[in-house]
This record gives sequence, C-alpha cells and structure tokens, in this order.
Amino acid sequence: MTWSMQHNAELYPLYAGLLEKGDLDRYVSCLCRDGINWWFDAQTNRIAVHLKPLASLGPGESRLPPRLLFLRHCVAENPSAESFEPLYAALLLLDDLEGVYGCVGAAIAAIWTKGVDFRPYGLWLSRIDFLLKRLNQVSPRAVASLLGYKALAELTGQGNIHLASMPYLVQQHWAEKAESVSLRLLHASTASYCHFLAGDLSSAELLLEDALPLVDLPGVSLVSRIQFWSCLGLCNCIKGRFKEGLKLLEQAVSHQGLTRLPVAVWLHCHTNFLFGLSVSGDLERVEEISRQIMARTIPPCNYYNHGYLHCGLGIAQLRLGRARRALLHSKEARIRSDMCASPVIGKIAALLQGQALSDLGEDGAALRHLKVWVDRWAGVGFALFAAAGSLEIAAIYARNGLLDKARGYMDRARSLLPRGERPLALYRDHRFLERLEAQLVPERVVCREGRARETPGERYVLIRTLGDFYLQIGDRKIYDRHWHGRQSKKLLKAIIVFGGCKVDMEHLAYLLWPDHDGDRAMNNLKMAISRLRQVGSGGDEVVPWIAVKHKKVSLLRKLCRVDAIDFHRALDDVAARNDPSALEKALSLYTGDFLPRDEGGGWIIQHRDFLRTRFVNGVLELSTCCLRKHDYDTALRFLEQARQSDPLHEGVYARLMEVYLAMGYRGKALDVFYHLRDLLVAELGVAPSGSLLSLARQARQKS
Repeated sequence: MTWSMQHNAELYPLYAGLLEKGDLDRYVSCLCRDGINWWFDAQTNRIAVHLKPLASLGPGESRLPPRLLFLRHCVAENPSAESFEPLYAALLLLDDLEGVYGCVGAAIAAIWTKGVDFRPYGLWLSRIDFLLKRLNQVSPRAVASLLGYKALAELTGQGNIHLASMPYLVQQHWAEKAESVSLRLLHASTASYCHFLAGDLSSAELLLEDALPLVDLPGVSLVSRIQFWSCLGLCNCIKGRFKEGLKLLEQAVSHQGLTRLPVAVWLHCHTNFLFGLSVSGDLERVEEISRQIMARTIPPCNYYNHGYLHCGLGIAQLRLGRARRALLHSKEARIRSDMCASPVIGKIAALLQGQALSDLGEDGAALRHLKVWVDRWAGVGFALFAAAGSLEIAAIYARNGLLDKARGYMDRARSLLPRGERPLALYRDHRFLERLEAQLVPERVVCREGRARETPGERYVLIRTLGDFYLQIGDRKIYDRHWHGRQSKKLLKAIIVFGGCKVDMEHLAYLLWPDHDGDRAMNNLKMAISRLRQVGSGGDEVVPWIAVKHKKVSLLRKLCRVDAIDFHRALDDVAARNDPSALEKALSLYTGDFLPRDEGGGWIIQHRDFLRTRFVNGVLELSTCCLRKHDYDTALRFLEQARQSDPLHEGVYARLMEVYLAMGYRGKALDVFYHLRDLLVAELGVAPSGSLLSLARQARQKS
C-alpha cells in the first residue's frame, strides 16, 4: 500500500523524508519524541496526521512502543479514562515520566469529554500529586500541561475556585519557562474562567489582553486559538459588550477546523455561544444552537454538557419572562449535575432557580433558597454568583418595602467581590440593576420650597475606602472632578483615619498644613470643611453630613456610613462577645486594603497597616474555630483573602497548610509551602520558619 504525495505534503519534512526512504523505525522513534510535545501543546490534529502513515503502512500493534500507543489513544474517537490504565502502568514501568505525565492528562481530558461521571477524577488527581513531586525530572512543557489538567479536574470535579486557582497560578510560570505559545494561550483562556467565577473580571480581562498578541503567532495550536476566541467572547458578553462578544463566539464555533478537534472543545465553544446568546437577549438563535448541542450530548449521555444546555435554555426563558419554564430547566440542570457528579453545573443552575422562584412571586421560597446558596457560592470562591444572588435577595426585599434589608444585601454583594469590581445582575438585562439601585436611593420628601431632599433620619452618605475610594451622596456619585481641590478629599480621609467622630481641628490643621503657622492653617481647614460640605450638592441644598462643634469635626453617624469605620467597630464588638459567626460577618466587611492607591501620607499607610493587621489576626482566629468545626470552605475563603492582603505573613501560610492537611490534601499543603518559600527567598532572602518546615515534613509523610 502506498502513501500519496498529497498526504506527504501534510507531514513535517523530516517525516515525509523518512517515509519516502521506508525508514519506519526512525519514523516511529521521531514520532515518539515529538508527538508527546505535540500532545502537551494540544496539537491533536498534528498527531493524527503523523499517525496516519502508520495505520496504512506501519507495523502491527504489538511492535508499537507504549508512547506511540498512547498517542493513538489520544486521537481516538471518545477514548475512556480506563483505556489509559494499562498505558499508565506500562509507561511508569519504563520510567517514561514524560509519557506518564501525558497519559494522566489525557485520562482527565477523557473524563471531561465524556461528561458522564466525574468521580474517577479522584484516582487521577492522586496520581498527579504523586507525579508533581518529580517535576524536576520532566520538561517544563510536561509540567505546564499536567497543571492545566489538574486545575480542570479540581474545577469541574470539586466545583471549588480556591482549589483550581493554585494550579493555574503555577501553570503560567511553567508555560512561560517552556516557551510554549500554545500553552501560554491555553492557560490565559482556562485560567480566565476561574477569574470569571470568582467575580474578578478585571484580572480576566488583563490576562486575555496580555495573551492577545500570541493568537496569530506561527505554531499556535488550533485548540488554543479557538478556545481563546471563545473565552474572550464570553468575557465581553458578561461585561455587556454583546456585539464584540457574540462576534468572537461565532468566530469560534464557525471555524472549519472545529469539527476536527476533540468533541469536548466543540461542546465547550458551543455552550459558551449558547450562554452568550442567552444573556445578550439574542434569543432567535438559541433554539438553533440548542439543537446542535442536543445532538452531541443526549445520545452519548453527556450529562455535564446536557446540564449546561439546560442552563442556557433556562436563561433564555427567564429573559423571555417565562419563569415557570426557566424553573424547570434549572431543576433539570441540577439533576444532570448530580448524575455526572460535577457540582459546577449545579452551582450555575442554582442562581437560575432562585431567580425563577422570585419571578413567579414565591418570595419566601426564593429567599430561603438564595440565602443558603449565597453562603455556598462564597465558600468555594464563586463570588460572581454569590454577589448576583445577594442582588436577587436585595430585589425581593426592595419589592416588599424592606429597604434597609435590601441595602444590606446590596452592600454584601459589593463586599463579596474583589476590590474595585461592581456586582453584575447575571442572567438579567441591564434594567434590573438600574431599577434596584433606583429603589434603594433613600426616600424623598418635599420641603417647603418645593425642592426634593432626603429624609433626615436616613443614612444616605456612603463612603468607601476599603479596596478603593468612592463617595455617594443620595443618588449622586462623586467623581474626582466634583471635588473642590485636593485638600477637601484629603481632609475627609484624615477624618476617617482618626475615627470619624470628634476629631480635633488643631490636629487636622497641623496634619494637612504642617508648613503653615497656626492661624493660617486653621483658616485653610475651615475653608476645606466648607468645600467638603459642598461636595455633591450640585447647587441644591447642602446636606448636613459634617458637623463642627467645640472645635471638633465629626461625620454624622445618622447620615454617614464608612466601610473602614464599620469594620473597625464590628471587630471591637466581636472582641467582647466571642462569637465566631459574628466574627465571620465582621471580617466580611473587609473588602480590600484601606485606600490602596493612596501614598499621600504616612498616616494613611499606618492606618492601612493597622486595619490589615486586624483583618489578618481576625482571620487566624476565625480559621481556628473553623478547623474545630471542620468548616474548611470558610477557613480557605478568608485565608486566601488574607494571603492576598499580606502575601508574606507566615502565620497565614501555616494555617492554610493546617487546613489542607486536615482535609487530606497533602499535595496542596506542600504547594502552599513551596509558594511561600520562593517568595521569602525572592523578597527577603530568608528561609521559612521552623513551624512551616515542620508542617512541610508532616505533609511529605505518607498516609
């Protein structure tokens, strides 16, 4: 049997030359060497092309080495994870670690592709933890690839953002070390999904923007390129940029090469497209795309993607005002989630279920459902959904006239997200959030002159300093251009730093104008106070939110709410009560460092450090209680936030290791240790403390 010159043209020159010479032994040897790297780079088409000559000309199955048998399994139609078991054993026996790394990743991919049962992830994840202890014996390309599959299994099998984020974080380093453009692009796409779910859309956008120049570079795998388009399109749709988003999503699903890629990639791109069509309100094409997905999910019992399909259809029905059908789709999605043992689909569908109950007027059932799920979402890092669920609760309370409770949940929605991120009303149109915010503007009364003003007893001056600086008076947002000079803004920050109540004017004058004499500094202060009172008035009656009495300046508590002061007071209250649930609520108020972008004064930096220290100490206290109660999700959520706030705090890392050890995740405990060890050496030139070394030794011990 001969191999045509046309097919020869598809081969790399080296392989075409070997084929013409009839040197099959060297052909197989070269393919074993190169093929494993193609697998790591997701070049499945290239593997298939170079395997074809062996199917037509080559030796029998018995003569093929295990690594080549592995490559055949990788490009076979719907391989099972079980089919990789004998290959794993054979490669391990030969101590072919590169092949073993590839085999384990392929088994994870097979489980995800089939979408039938994700419980077998557990066996392969334990093997990954074993293999990563020998990462110095394999190529960076192998490590980067395996970390990506580890993160995929943690996310889709455990439904935990905290567990999935660590491998993705480390994967970026190894992908860059491997100088693999395909792996770097694939990392940007897959890691962005974690950022989406965590509500950190800014980080997702930055990651995708940095990867954008890689898309058109030569040698990029088609899988990496198509998945990048799909992910970038989804990001645009979530942010409300539907035109750009749908264009990218359609570009991914209409690519001619998509049909030649693994079915998992096809389903992933089409379900993303369905989601984009649903949330954008472009409902005409939802049914068409749904039929295509059904044809590839229902016959093979792909419960994972079938559940995702029901989520997309339910969102479309919700947008059409068909709440009953949306509820049915959400329940079907959760059933499929249970059938495949993947909690991710269930978490996505749970929000849809709460929204459908709310739209059906079943407020009691909706509140009970959403309150339970807000805590569940937050506990595993699904902050985007926890915040959206809090908005739904706020809307229900607002609809029933309970505005204080509604505002409380609106504040919670903001506090659940990373600093600077704005809550998104998922699955809703833009008017939902606009109406809700309009409802939560304090009630207005008409004064004698006929002008509207806020009810005097209502808190309606909102000052945010944790994570960013933000001021809102009533329904008027105060931007930089509305501040009458920088000193009025600096004055407000100083009042907050010194407690917000009865701050001595002489102290403020000296702090803000240290180079001026007493009288001149005091006159400047009085002028700044006057200007600060005018902020947000817009020419209307001045809101009396700042009081001066007996040479003391105060923010009126009945009108003002300051997040940093609320946090500080909440921790003071908890200290006297010894109540872990109250401590958790108090720590939830800390949404980021105090004025993180402001380096204008040592007193600001000092107060930032003071609040951060209070937060970290509170987290360590809370995590001790969580360990006793086996509430590991809550402990991980706050410890991860504390680590981001103070990335060199050894006590936080030690507690993280203790939690992972209590959960039985020795590999994750070691990941935490190695991350801190590298940081300490790079930043301070020191080694970890004895207690951390002891925990690392404990983690290395066999069960």
